[in-house]
Amino acid sequence: NKTYMETHEWILKENDYYKFGLSQYAMGELGELVYMEFQIEKGDIIEKGEELVVIESIKATETMVAPFDCEIIDTNINLEDNIELLETPECENESWFLKIKKS
Repeated sequence: NKTYMETHEWILKENDYYKFGLSQYAMGELGELVYMEFQIEKGDIIEKGEELVVIESIKATETMVAPFDCEIIDTNINLEDNIELLETPECENESWFLKIKKS
């Protein structure tokens, strides 16, 4: 049920929302992560293409954008202080960034 986007994010439908994360391929391309920050908050209504998350590594900066018009249901704010959780290969329980609902 997991779908991969051209920009190397994954999205997984669960009930009436989607979990959204970064693929293992993208993580490998970024290298060692040093910082991440959410550009949105729970409850925000976002348009397709708007910035959601900024991730910085020793090699590059990656910006994740909304795959469709959506409402932010939840953010995995724990990742900001525990960025090493992203090293868990595409673990839906630990490494998801957002839970979003189509609007």
